[in-house]
Amino acid sequence: MEQFEAWADEKGFCLDQIFMSTNGVPDNPYENEDTKLAYEIWCASRSPSCSTRRFPMQHGLDIDWTTAEKIYAMYSALYGTSQSLERLAQRGGFDWKEVEIIQAEYNKRVRR
Repeated sequence: MEQFEAWADEKGFCLDQIFMSTNGVPDNPYENEDTKLAYEIWCASRSPSCSTRRFPMQHGLDIDWTTAEKIYAMYSALYGTSQSLERLAQRGGFDWKEVEIIQAEYNKRVRR
């Protein structure tokens, strides 16, 4: 958790922490939707099953392409497909705050 928290702090995320454990196995301790997304991206980017193709993120750190595809699915549902995922990568990728906004807007639309 400390590595994630340091990474999130560096990227400007404000973490909402609720630490809990099930049978001694740590669960995702983050309740806030934006923080959950950041945690999932961070975990996925470190997974051994993670694709080797990388997607750039503005302000450093890249993520695996599979995670970028999931973000792009939300992005394209909101804003259309005038920019492909390839084109977004060529232009420097997503900004972390942009990912938070995409997630929040997508969740609002899905809940309606």
